[in-house]
Amino acid sequence: MVDEMMVGGVVSAARLTRVIRRRLRSAAPDAVQVVAADPHELVDAPTRALDLAGRVRTPDDVLHGLLELLHANEIAVEPTGPDPAETHALGLPSPFGGHVVARREWAPFTVTERARAEAFLRVTAARPTGAVHEVLLPGGGQVVASAATGDEVTELDALLRACLSGADGADDDWTAADLRAVLLPSTGRCLVVRSADGTLVALASRMDADELDPAAEPVVLVHPDYRGQRLGGWLRDKLAAVSAA
Repeated sequence: MVDEMMVGGVVSAARLTRVIRRRLRSAAPDAVQVVAADPHELVDAPTRALDLAGRVRTPDDVLHGLLELLHANEIAVEPTGPDPAETHALGLPSPFGGHVVARREWAPFTVTERARAEAFLRVTAARPTGAVHEVLLPGGGQVVASAATGDEVTELDALLRACLSGADGADDDWTAADLRAVLLPSTGRCLVVRSADGTLVALASRMDADELDPAAEPVVLVHPDYRGQRLGGWLRDKLAAVSAA
């Protein structure tokens, strides 16, 4: 069984479809689908899947990668899978809860594509979260730094308010989306620091590059109780090393 193949030439898609259907002796509309290809199609499917998986940094990256892998028109996380009557929809259990549902107009999804999508989700869900760094503070205390997961929105809100407490004219009109962008910058890195009891006490985030200031300093927050212990400097150095890796 041939799932897909590349064909070069000047014959139109409509004519090529008719020729192949005639050879297959089938007039069924889904017997063969011929669509224009782009240069990325020249990469074999396993290599393409690995390349897309390697770009994953955030949950949104997983969805974008799957969208490209399946050549889908749209993809979303939904509470349940698609209606069985939707022949041009593919639903898979989501690592984020619910179901990842991909849809496209030009053709139904094949069994091979389902297998690729399932493997892609397994690989990206199993990606390591990054190294954990134990930091001994000058005062003798110890904290632990690790990559942000994006689930620290409420804790970051509390840390921000503690850092801005007493500041004149401080702007606290931020949203959960703003905080999540700090935790999971699409082209940067973010490290969070926790005390021995698990409280978020510091953070450093290298936000998306600014075209006007590509060398901008990272965002660094240190709880007032942990200032003066060189934690901010350590975070800047570690974030620079992680970003360069």
